[in-house]
Amino acid sequence: MRLIAGLERLQEGALRIGGVMAAAPGLHVPAENLNIGMMFQDYALFPHLTVAENVAFGLGRLDSAQRRQQALEALLDVCLLDLRIDIQPRCPVGKSSVSNSRALAPRPNVVLLDEPFSRLDAELRRSVRSDAINLLKAAGAAALMVTHDPEEALFMAERIAVMRDGRIEQCDTPKALYDHPASPYVVRFFSEVNEFLGGVRANLIRTPMGLVEAPGMADGTEALVMVRPEHILVGESALETGASFAGNVSFARWLGRTALIEVRLETSEAVFARISDKNWPDAEEPVEIALDPEHVHVFASGRDAAQVKSDNLKHDSANTSKRLAFSS
Repeated sequence: MRLIAGLERLQEGALRIGGVMAAAPGLHVPAENLNIGMMFQDYALFPHLTVAENVAFGLGRLDSAQRRQQALEALLDVCLLDLRIDIQPRCPVGKSSVSNSRALAPRPNVVLLDEPFSRLDAELRRSVRSDAINLLKAAGAAALMVTHDPEEALFMAERIAVMRDGRIEQCDTPKALYDHPASPYVVRFFSEVNEFLGGVRANLIRTPMGLVEAPGMADGTEALVMVRPEHILVGESALETGASFAGNVSFARWLGRTALIEVRLETSEAVFARISDKNWPDAEEPVEIALDPEHVHVFASGRDAAQVKSDNLKHDSANTSKRLAFSS
């Protein structure tokens, strides 16, 4: 992001913005010469300037009257003209909106968003995110946002690049990333997941929940089968598959729109399911569960079960917290 903004010099490769070369080894366009707006995580507002002065700060090429007029237009876009524009911004949602207005006031071609909503609570974040999407579309600006929140990425983006250790793991539309992940890392990034290890025999993997297809995998390959909790069928829907397994509910937690249940199979394997049925089962109740065959992800692991378990526990803190919460 700092490279795109012109704040760092590029050492390798090339950077083009709108087809125009913006950076390369030996070529550096200063930030002030790039038509790029930035929305910062900490808002980066000047505490001694008013709302209007903050928004007008990046309009130095205009005279004072034009700066004020363009700043007022930007504030109107985010419905902030009912806010006192000649005082300093104080509340978080006000600061966020002023930051958005300042980034868009110069009418940039590209807007960079550095976790701009992370300081807001959940309710405000939903509202401000929706406003930001509408503003960016109205401005016709390309936007690049950095976030560690998978739900936010799915909500905001038309395309997502999942990065790991400085490299892109997969880049695609939100739906394609969720439904067709290219690696176990991408599966785990977007949600909790049930994981089973098994060997491939005749393009099939035997798991505690039955056989799973592994087309194209050689016999003897150690495979990792991954299924999200919402793709574990429970009750009647499981029985309808004709390939269900009996188990007992270890615990059930109501989460508002859904319930999360842990089912202990006869093999002692624990499987987590997320269901929206209002009549979700109670603890110790027997249930039938099955895999949704349309949403099973299979990868060659090349590791034994102990290694996979260790790798899961070392995965990034957000997803690790979710998995550990299941077993508490």
